[in-house]
Amino acid sequence: MPRSRSTAARCRASARGRVRAWAEARYLVPRSQGVPASTFEATIDLFTAALGGALLFDVGPVRIGPSLELEAGGLRGRGRGEEAPRRRVLPWLAVLIGAEAELPVAARYALALGVAAGVPLARPAFQLEGEPAFYETRPVTARVTLAARLRLGSVK
Repeated sequence: MPRSRSTAARCRASARGRVRAWAEARYLVPRSQGVPASTFEATIDLFTAALGGALLFDVGPVRIGPSLELEAGGLRGRGRGEEAPRRRVLPWLAVLIGAEAELPVAARYALALGVAAGVPLARPAFQLEGEPAFYETRPVTARVTLAARLRLGSVK
């Protein structure tokens, strides 16, 4: 069973391919966003949990296949520069599809590359009362992941 700090995954061999499922927790580093013609500034970050899976096929020494992931979490904004600073957490929900590739380098070790893109099912936006939104999530989200995997348990 491959495992890292943020990922617990399980593989099962089948006649057609290997099914890999995972659960992950992610935190995207804060970024600051200012409001034009104002002293107001907000720090925005994202924390999520995701469930996903991939169907990996042996293609020579590499395992390659499609992946699907559901991600839920919160987009957090903390405002500064006004008399009463504000905090708010807005829901984040996205579906991502992509591809995974895994290169075994030893019986228990593999290098992995994942590419995924998707659409947020909810597009949170931050705004001041009576003003247009100063931060809105993009209509498409994308991710590239590079990982070192360790298989625990019996090696077949």
